[in-house]
Amino acid sequence: MHVAVVNDPADQTVTMYLDGVPILRNVLNVTGIQHDDAKP
Repeated sequence: MHVAVVNDPADQTVTMYLDGVPILRNVLNVTGIQHDDAKP
């Protein structure tokens, strides 16, 4: 089993793949891992 999470800063999207098949594409307008000081 191969799992990959791909961040595309040009499109501002994050896609999760399982064995080469995109299974999750619901994060938009993200430029990478975000940090929020209000959350632990």
